[in-house]
Amino acid sequence: MTTDFYNNIRDIIEGGGRISDEQALALFEDDDLLAVGELAALANRRKNGDRVYFRVNRHINYTSLCVNRCSFCAFCRDEGEADGYTLSLDDMLA
Repeated sequence: MTTDFYNNIRDIIEGGGRISDEQALALFEDDDLLAVGELAALANRRKNGDRVYFRVNRHINYTSLCVNRCSFCAFCRDEGEADGYTLSLDDMLA
């Protein structure tokens, strides 16, 4: 992306506007994670000020055995791997 593109998005955010679907798609497909992150942080600060939100994940990972092999996952294991596991119902409720 060009500096003009980022500056245009910054102007829209600072003006309280909404970016277009095309602009959003261009940001989604952009490889410059730092530039996109800065724009996201700006939009977040504009909307939420200094408030910070977080979520506690209460999802129980009852097994690390998986066949999907998602490219982003460092968690899954194949059956038979030493650090693979499946929790019993008692373990999950403990």
